[in-house]
Order: sequence, then structure tokens, then C-alpha cells
Amino acid sequence: MRSWNELVEAAKTEGFSVQLVSGDTPVVGYMVALAGHEERIPVEAFTLDRLVRYVKAHFDALMEDNMFLGAWMSDGHVFLDVSENVTSQAKALFLGEQRSQLAVWDVLNSQSIPLAPSPVV
Repeated sequence: MRSWNELVEAAKTEGFSVQLVSGDTPVVGYMVALAGHEERIPVEAFTLDRLVRYVKAHFDALMEDNMFLGAWMSDGHVFLDVSENVTSQAKALFLGEQRSQLAVWDVLNSQSIPLAPSPVV
């Protein structure tokens, strides 16, 4: 696994997904965030301390089987989440919609798959 400082820098550039127990990064499948575990931080405020506080706050979820710490940057913000690696695209899209996610991440092709917005009720 990369060092914590390297993860902070990676979050500000290419992003990452890492399983905290094993240090593994997914090479296939689709990453689907768990609802309620998302955090958005302005990039200039994103530090090692902010990353460590996020991990502590979401520690139980991150220790579950097949759960990964995910980070990426968009629109001047670092986004953190707890993500599940799902092998089936259909299942990933279904879970993403159920969890009201904007997109799922296709690991193999390094691309986001947008989901339809949830209807307003």
C-alpha cells in the first residue's frame, strides 16, 4: 500500500481505491459507493489530517469484506467514500441507483459510468 502522504497526493491527482486491511487496489470490477459515507472537501483544505479523520469516522465500514477507501478530485474538491467492488456491471448499476449515486467507476477501463438521476418524489 502507498504511504498515507502518497494517498493524500493521489487523491488530488489521479484518485485511488485501496482496501485498508490488505493494501490491495482493485484491478477489475466496478466501484459502488455506500450511501452515507461520502465526503467532499475543498482541495486546498485536504490534508493528511483530514484523510485520517475520515478513516477514523468510517472505520467500521472500511473494515468490512470487499470495502475500499476511495478518493478522487473533481471541480476543485476531493471526494472520499467507502466503496464496494462489484464484479457484475449490471449489479453495480443497480446498486448505484439504489444508493442514489451519480456514477459507478469501471476499474478495468478507468472510466466513470453515469447513472440517471433519482426522480424527485
